[in-house]
Amino acid sequence: FDKKMAEVKHRETMTKMLTRNKLKSSRGELKYCNEEVENKLSGETLELMDLLTKKHPEHKFSFIIGSDNLPSFKKWSCWEKLVKKYLLWIVSRAGYDIDLKKYGLDKPKYKFKIVEHPLLIVTNISSTIIRNRVKQGLSITNLVPRNIKNYIIKHGLYK
Repeated sequence: FDKKMAEVKHRETMTKMLTRNKLKSSRGELKYCNEEVENKLSGETLELMDLLTKKHPEHKFSFIIGSDNLPSFKKWSCWEKLVKKYLLWIVSRAGYDIDLKKYGLDKPKYKFKIVEHPLLIVTNISSTIIRNRVKQGLSITNLVPRNIKNYIIKHGLYK
């Protein structure tokens, strides 16, 4: 995937800033995890999930993606091992249906759960859209928290 991403230190800082905003869910507080950076992992999801499971066997790990990832999901490294071993939550994204059969992901052995709630707001906001808007000189106000927007501008990210 050819994306113009910020250096690890900037992505790490922005993630810490976001979790400092005290994001909470009904299952607890979101926390920053630096295992991928600290352990110099390859960036493959399976590798990170296996490490977390090994280090914290008392927890049950799952991960979440937007439905916009489904068309290319089978291009992920070790995707099949990943969905056989770990639960994958799928959140609807505008313009991308959640049709597992369409993408050949409807096998009973695959662990998928679709996030559904009557108050769920479906959006097409993504990190790619944020990066592209910054690159084009367009506003990202109301798309990211103010402190993160200011950080992106201050450090000239995604130009």
